[in-house]
Amino acid sequence: MASLLACKARDKMEWYEVCNSVGTGLENNLDVENMRKILSFSYYELPCHLRACLLYLSMFPEDYIIEKDRLIRMWLGEGFIQCEKVGKSLFELGESYFNELINRSMIQPEYDLDDIMIQGCRVHDMVLDLIRSLSSEENFATVLSDMGGTSPSNTIRRLSLQNGQESHVIAQATFSMKHARSVVVFPAAASLVPPLDCCRVLRVLDLEDCNLSQANSSLKYLGNLHHLRYLGLFKTGISQLPEEIVNLQFLQTLDVKHNKISRLPSSIVQLRKLMCLYINWTTIVPNGIGNLTCLEQLSRLRINDSTRNIIEELDQLTELRQLSIQLDEWNDKLLECLCKLQKMQELTITVYPGQRSIGGLDAWVAPQHLRELDTQRSIKEINEQVMRE
Repeated sequence: MASLLACKARDKMEWYEVCNSVGTGLENNLDVENMRKILSFSYYELPCHLRACLLYLSMFPEDYIIEKDRLIRMWLGEGFIQCEKVGKSLFELGESYFNELINRSMIQPEYDLDDIMIQGCRVHDMVLDLIRSLSSEENFATVLSDMGGTSPSNTIRRLSLQNGQESHVIAQATFSMKHARSVVVFPAAASLVPPLDCCRVLRVLDLEDCNLSQANSSLKYLGNLHHLRYLGLFKTGISQLPEEIVNLQFLQTLDVKHNKISRLPSSIVQLRKLMCLYINWTTIVPNGIGNLTCLEQLSRLRINDSTRNIIEELDQLTELRQLSIQLDEWNDKLLECLCKLQKMQELTITVYPGQRSIGGLDAWVAPQHLRELDTQRSIKEINEQVMRE
């Protein structure tokens, strides 16, 4: 309630209006119905763009920690985030949406191990109950979970599968997926991944932590999802991506971390709208990565003798804001590239153990927006540099 009032102007009549709208909820905060009324009022006080973002959280399980970056990228994929300010990226605008929901106490922040940076959020049980109900009324999302189903319609707009109960298998058979925009499947429901050939307008597909190693047909029609913006395949056990991924010309986010993919398909460099690429250190990136000029996040890029020429392409990725890169040995060409990446905010550089020297970085003038630099150096090397200075 305090968060709601904090967003209001200091006007007596407006505060009276809030008080009258809430009614007796303030008199007895143990009354569930009155508390729900307060939460409902807080929801309808949200701007329209924040309402959609909040309703999207109804697709996650109870007490689930939702990673911030993952959520914002899914919002982006759905088109909930529209550019308003020149010079501000869509992801940064999404961060402001996320922070506003925290400030309004609609979601609860989850911090990193140092209790400094907000890494994600949770949704309070009562808020989740409210947004699940609203989501069902508006046919915003269909959720199949231990709490039961939430769909009033067989026409699916967004589908969240949270367990593999037999009743959900039967229910799923009655659904029409041709209008589905998002499909989010959680590990317990991995066996229920719907056939992709019936999801032609899908924009978000998240299968994080689902074991797809035995389900060879799960990604069979991936290349047919021409409208796909977000593809989350984190820790799914897959060993390769189909070459047909080149058909996903609107793809913005590709997360294939913690898989057995040794090499990305060569066609990946034709995805000109790709903004975020998460891979493993052991995954080989093809030549031509410089074509991905919209890329803002590039995680776990490994440079060795066979991929050394990729360094020269990095200076074309002028939108990069986050980069983590590992080198077998320091390469001065990396310094030249970094000087051209003026939007960099988070940079991690690892030089392979045994080849720790990154002395060339001393000549780098960091961009003004840089907020995190991790050089993965030994304590001994840091002490030696401090002594020299």
